[in-house]
Amino acid sequence: MEDQPIAVAGALTICAAFIFMAFPGIDLVVSRWAASAAGDFPLSREPALRALRDFNRVLPVFILPSVLALLIIQTITPHPRLLRPHKALFFLTFYAVGPGLLIQTLKRMVGRARPYDITDFGGSLPFTPAWQVSSACSRSCSFASGESATAIALVALALLLPVRWQRMAIVALIPSILAFSLNRIVFGAHFLSDVVLAWLLMLADDVALVGLPRQWRTHRCRRSTARAAAKSVDRH
Repeated sequence: MEDQPIAVAGALTICAAFIFMAFPGIDLVVSRWAASAAGDFPLSREPALRALRDFNRVLPVFILPSVLALLIIQTITPHPRLLRPHKALFFLTFYAVGPGLLIQTLKRMVGRARPYDITDFGGSLPFTPAWQVSSACSRSCSFASGESATAIALVALALLLPVRWQRMAIVALIPSILAFSLNRIVFGAHFLSDVVLAWLLMLADDVALVGLPRQWRTHRCRRSTARAAAKSVDRH
């Protein structure tokens, strides 16, 4: 039962990856919906949408140092308790492993060209499905979406709140997560699969990190039980 959330998150990620790899045309259809007849992405020039993109980019610059500062302050001065230290450590670790390490590694390894760079939309690079390794892009590549990863990381931020407020905060964050993420599609900066798989990878990262302490405690308990049983056998 303890491994069930991890298994579900992993299964969802694998299923979504299979769908996008088996039917790569989904990405092109969605991107064409956002493109003009000339092949460019006109909404990328809208000031309001550009401001939304920029706001999503600067959020981590304020949130991460703030959480780290609160953690340090509480370490030095235990009162008042602004947040629980283990929750702050979880959030910082989640952000470092997910949007930081995992997403940036995938961008470099997969090398998928962005929609506005492929031949279908007036660019010069080939289209490749999600997860297919390509040499089309060498830096700041399309798969997976970093902005979508940082957007859904806001859910982990909600976990810093008291339990009674967490569900309400997560529900309130959903419109922002959708707006930040889908904005990248209408800009021609990411395919639908870049966004959806970034969400699911962050979900898998989240539940895996949540489950690690529980698994560690279970492992220690089993080892202690085994040692106690061995000592009992030795006495007899």
